[in-house]
Amino acid sequence: MKQEQVFGAISYEYALGCIQASSRPPLSKDQWNRFQGADFSQAMQLLRELGYPSGEDYLMVLEQDWEKTADFIREISPQPELTQLLFFEEDASNLKLYRKAVLAGRSMDGLLLRRGSMDLRLLQVCAEINEYSPLGDELEHALAPLQDTEDPCRISCVIDNAFFARAKAKARQGRSASLAQLLEQYGRGRNSLTAWRLNQLGLDRKDYAWAFLPTEEPAQPLDETLSPKELSEQVNAAMDGALEQAGWGDPMGVIAGYFFQKKLESKTLGQMLCEKKIEGGKAK
Repeated sequence: MKQEQVFGAISYEYALGCIQASSRPPLSKDQWNRFQGADFSQAMQLLRELGYPSGEDYLMVLEQDWEKTADFIREISPQPELTQLLFFEEDASNLKLYRKAVLAGRSMDGLLLRRGSMDLRLLQVCAEINEYSPLGDELEHALAPLQDTEDPCRISCVIDNAFFARAKAKARQGRSASLAQLLEQYGRGRNSLTAWRLNQLGLDRKDYAWAFLPTEEPAQPLDETLSPKELSEQVNAAMDGALEQAGWGDPMGVIAGYFFQKKLESKTLGQMLCEKKIEGGKAK
């Protein structure tokens, strides 16, 4: 795809036009209804009809589709320094895998890494020496607790919190209120899911404050009767509201909104297909 140059830079007008004309729009309500009413085989056929990569492994199909979306966003972005913030989860996941491999004495080869915004070799070296100053002052400070823990759960939470906080701070510095708000809403959704899981385990979330992403508002009180599916639907509905508002904000909000819509879509489809495959197996 040839990028349009306006006064020496890629324009937001071009980027937004690419999203509007994309052959890979978020699923419509009708398409979601078709997925919900389909069995596993029918759902896989629907994926193929919608242009998803071919293959029998639905997780690989969704991963390949997501990588296409990520590449598309990178290619059309007028401000790579803001777009790279969208990949905070991928960067966090890669560092977690490296650090846990070091502590377990495992080889770095074969780790299920995803392309983020940070150089993989740099993340690997930082994990190996447990020193994070090469990642910048913000991350060096936020990742300092890794010096004192080998607990896998705490390691995951420290890294997730550090990359999430950095992304929000840099969104504000880049004067993208829409991106900052989308990140905030995404964090609230993640925190709601964390609170639900703690509740199911009979644990008091006050004792696990470190497990929650640093959002402006705490996780909301939960209806203990909600099923995982119902909770996910509530979280997605709140995110949908934020995504709709982002379209009326700064242009970066539209790009970020498309990114998060496709990301949530991929996760939801993965859960749905998993459930359908299990149900199909039971039916046999």
